[in-house]
Amino acid sequence: MVEPQISPLEWDTWGRDLDAVGLSVMGVMSPDQLPEHPQDHVRSHHPQAMQAKQWWVIGHHGDRLWRTLTRAYGVACMEDVVDLTHPMDMWVHRFLTQQIQCRSWPATLWVPDEAGEMGIAAPLQSIGQTLGWTHQTPFQLGIDGRWGTWFAYRAVICADIWAPLSAPMDRPSPCDACLTRACETACPAGACTPQWDGNRCQSHRLSAGSSCRTDCLARRAC
Repeated sequence: MVEPQISPLEWDTWGRDLDAVGLSVMGVMSPDQLPEHPQDHVRSHHPQAMQAKQWWVIGHHGDRLWRTLTRAYGVACMEDVVDLTHPMDMWVHRFLTQQIQCRSWPATLWVPDEAGEMGIAAPLQSIGQTLGWTHQTPFQLGIDGRWGTWFAYRAVICADIWAPLSAPMDRPSPCDACLTRACETACPAGACTPQWDGNRCQSHRLSAGSSCRTDCLARRAC
């Protein structure tokens, strides 16, 4: 029996549809490529996720998705969407669900800020590191050589149909070549050095009048 596969033409067409709204396939992987610890975590909560043939990792970089969303919600900026929780994830979930359904692909969708059908949030940072897309920064966000920290993983599609696998990227962390270490000096909590201190970060961020309450100054400096 021949297992279902997506034709190159259909895959390329879908890629263009994603690109038009500011999304992209950041990688296609087998679930067993995930490191042991996050793999065990997923397996213990929802083993069917590990039984999927493939995970398709969906992300965005640059500002095209932001422009798509402000048009969709009829606002000048996303901060003006005050009556919805996680409006970006809601829109991405709806768009990708429609894309999957109109193509009749056997697949289940994960988004980062809700458990969705799978019952557990997808381990997006570990998935991105497995694909070689990101490296860890001193302020604990992933960093990419082209987009810096200004990108995000938006969803994982657990598919029971085959698409072309991605070869993991092999490129050095931008942090290795950074001479200024601006993130370390910009962090008012001193949480980035000599090693990450999450308690210091959280304590400062939640303090009264914190300069980090709505933004990460270390990320801005980077």
